[in-house]
Amino acid sequence: MNIFRNSYLLLRYHQVKITRLGNMNSYYPVSIIATRSIADDVSKKLVFISKSNNIFENLALEDWFYKNFDFENQSLLFMWVNTPCVVIGRHQNPWLEVNLKNLSQNSVLLSRRNSGGGTVYHDQGNLNCSFFTSRARYNRKYNLETICGSIRSHWNLDLTISPKEDILLNSYKVSGTASKLGHRNAYHHCTLLVDVDPSLLHQMLNVHELGIQSNSTPSVRSPTLNLKACCPEISVDEVIHILGCYYIKNSPLCFQGFDFVTPSEENFPGNFVIIIT
Repeated sequence: MNIFRNSYLLLRYHQVKITRLGNMNSYYPVSIIATRSIADDVSKKLVFISKSNNIFENLALEDWFYKNFDFENQSLLFMWVNTPCVVIGRHQNPWLEVNLKNLSQNSVLLSRRNSGGGTVYHDQGNLNCSFFTSRARYNRKYNLETICGSIRSHWNLDLTISPKEDILLNSYKVSGTASKLGHRNAYHHCTLLVDVDPSLLHQMLNVHELGIQSNSTPSVRSPTLNLKACCPEISVDEVIHILGCYYIKNSPLCFQGFDFVTPSEENFPGNFVIIIT
């Protein structure tokens, strides 16, 4: 098995299947979704939640939003959760960042994202948040404050933002951050450690010195902590709900402002292209 294939997915979406609670079979063309904006309301906010747990599908969908959405008069929070995987930054060397032997033995996927930053481990106890805006309205600090404010308002956890723009709890890192800025659009995405398996996290990222010389960007390793360690009742599903409602300023009693998106070959035949190098 070739552990690191530098595989990624490209989407050429012509239509997106959207499901809402109470309306599970709605079908909207991309031409409608991608241009759904209000000219006189630059604060129009959308919340999309992926129904996929596949890292390649979710990164591909994130990239599609970045390349195809019009964020001039709207912004988007895209939330997604993956099965176990390791994601390295755009300018990183996997042999210096990941324990490839442990990766293979545990059947953990490896992917490279389009943004910079360091290496992260994902599983279903980790929430990924991608904040999309126009380049002109890009504001990473606002996004981090949105996450901290939503968690603080519901669970009274004292989250703080470090000078490096990580989110900390009791001086431990609970969220890393990275971004991609283009000519028109921009996104800032981050992880949120809610209930990640700490044993697998350390196994995947505990790399032995291999004597490799490289100009790649190294990760800055920090001690981490799950939110659940300080708040046993918290869960990823609840964080998705509370953060989504906080973002669009809706009542946390309903999901009316959320769209559930399914990126799959069944819904988008021929639109997933796997490139292996």
